[in-house]
Amino acid sequence: EYMGKNDSMRRKRLLASAFVGGAAFLFSYKGLSTADKPQENLREVLLLETSSLEEGQMREVHVGPGKDDTVLVSKIDGKFYCTGSKCTHFGAPLAQGVLFADQVMCPWHCASFNIKTGYLEGGPVVDGLQTYEIREEGGKLYAKIPEKLTERKVPPMAKYDPNDHRRFVIVGTGPAAIAAAETLRQSDYTGEIVLVSQDENLPYDRTILTKVIHQVDVNKILIRDSSFFESNNIKVITGARVNNINAKDQLVEVEGREPIKYDKVLIATGASPRAPPVPGVDLRNVFTIRNYNDVLKVREATNNAKNIVIVGSSFIGLEAASSLKKTFKDNATITVVDMVPVPFQHIFGEQVGKTLQNLHQKNGVSFQLGKGLKAIQGEGQVQKVVLADGTEINADVVILGTGVAPNTKFISNVVELERDGGVKTDPFLRTSQQNIFAAGDIVSRPCAQTGKNLRVEHYIEAFQQGANAAFNMLGKLVPYDSVPFFWSRQWDQSVGYTGFQENFDDVYIDGNLDELKFIALYLKENRVVAASSMGRSPALMIINQALRLGLMPSAQEIKSGKFDLEALRRRVGEQKQGCRCQRERCCKKAPKAPETA
Repeated sequence: EYMGKNDSMRRKRLLASAFVGGAAFLFSYKGLSTADKPQENLREVLLLETSSLEEGQMREVHVGPGKDDTVLVSKIDGKFYCTGSKCTHFGAPLAQGVLFADQVMCPWHCASFNIKTGYLEGGPVVDGLQTYEIREEGGKLYAKIPEKLTERKVPPMAKYDPNDHRRFVIVGTGPAAIAAAETLRQSDYTGEIVLVSQDENLPYDRTILTKVIHQVDVNKILIRDSSFFESNNIKVITGARVNNINAKDQLVEVEGREPIKYDKVLIATGASPRAPPVPGVDLRNVFTIRNYNDVLKVREATNNAKNIVIVGSSFIGLEAASSLKKTFKDNATITVVDMVPVPFQHIFGEQVGKTLQNLHQKNGVSFQLGKGLKAIQGEGQVQKVVLADGTEINADVVILGTGVAPNTKFISNVVELERDGGVKTDPFLRTSQQNIFAAGDIVSRPCAQTGKNLRVEHYIEAFQQGANAAFNMLGKLVPYDSVPFFWSRQWDQSVGYTGFQENFDDVYIDGNLDELKFIALYLKENRVVAASSMGRSPALMIINQALRLGLMPSAQEIKSGKFDLEALRRRVGEQKQGCRCQRERCCKKAPKAPETA
């Protein structure tokens, strides 16, 4: 079916509708939407006195009776703009974020939007902000506001053209894959887009799984529903395993199906949980968590469990500990086991790691640290965990949060891999093979800020790499230079991190660890290489941009007490570094002639 690029029957089927294999679910995820509706029943509303908003400022303004009936008013380059006031990821109030030139950054998870057009710029989002028409009269600012506010809008997508004979295949349906597919359509790509994934579900937000194990419903966390893919002629094949990429003949080889011919292919297969090499990991009720089916198994097994052991004080492990303890309270004992002396010590340092450990202990989670795992024992089903020092812990359920490995074995003889299995790319996310690109957890790419290769296994990085790879699949030659950002939520508290995950020599704490209100700066060779924070939004967004622009104070200045967050915000703002890739502009460009393979 897929071998001939000019198969008329295939093209008629594709033009009529996109095929969605596997299970399709209704979309109801609060943070995202699948359709952009025109604004109706407009009314003119007085926003504010124009003199009350200075250049580079933004303000949330109420425009209706409800507490959420708000818009964001900004002043950039002497002009006023009015947009939705809530981030389209989880509804964070953007007025609490930061505004750099025409880019507003969410205070929670580093999503960013063009304040002039509303379109997304980066971060874990697929929808932009709604924009509202405004006018000035007599020193006052008015806007045309619909009776029912819609905070978000879907970016404009190019229509599929059967005369465009290009076919771009994306292997995977995670955040990198969906970002790439949508960015292609937003950038005037009118050829075929085919997503192929072993996952049975349409793309969904995996980051939520371990945070609310017993409450999460895949129906409510889909990133897009089937109607979105159909209306934009993006073909999604789920439940399909890709066995090989034939680079010579440009074929994606799918188990049990005809190979798929491609002009460009993006590998975005993510990672899989890594089990420790100890006896008993294959016993019943020993789990890893990567997808929704894993969560369903954990949910069933833990319903009647009295003793739950979590191996690994990782993000997965401690998010699961928080979720399960909140669900079962004193009805279940939760014990976290790890060979490290302090959770997250290699990422956050000892002080911040101990602060997070204390947070869990105050809420009833127990720890056995500095002791490696020797064995998991039981008769068919797990009964206990044995540590390296001989300590035995009763266990009805064991959850392994012991790291992940890139899903790249199927291309080990196709593209150049790093020792850890990551795919080595250039700054444009191109692999060693022509017309093969990579994005997400598997990518090892040059880091402009450190001069070293960097592989990051986090949600936002995957989204942003997927979009960047799409631009380069279209020949735009946009280097990837974003500074990584990630977050974790445990016990209703968020901890964020931005930087390069390098080793560090020292940690400078600004704030109060006990109150969970601090900024930790990680220092190496007289420079700041990363930062973490709790309770100090939007500090990390400022530091994220300062790291990218090389504006952070030296380690010596930091240690001498010269860290001033507001001064750093001003320094970043003075660079006038706003949105760098405005999708509206991309979509309005004259389409390029189709590239030859």
